Amino acid sequence: MSDRAKSVRHAKYEILSEFVNAREWPQRAVRRLVPKDRKGKEDAIARRRFDKAFNDLAKQLMTQRARLKKYLPPDHVDFEE
Repeated sequence: MSDRAKSVRHAKYEILSEFVNAREWPQRAVRRLVPKDRKGKEDAIARRRFDKAFNDLAKQLMTQRARLKKYLPPDHVDFEE
């Protein structure tokens, strides 16, 4: 299979897959949005808010990605009719 985007929806699917599978960017966001006190302890309220927001967005991305599967090229490994 080629890496070439065969449609806009195919490109969206691949971009969403990259977001869903990314491991580094959430940690950068945590460092920015969840401050630590002098002892290095995270702000529990900020952490809870971050986790809820992250999980909500992850669900939205996974839903959007699932909706795009039917538009993938037939030779794509994730193609579903």
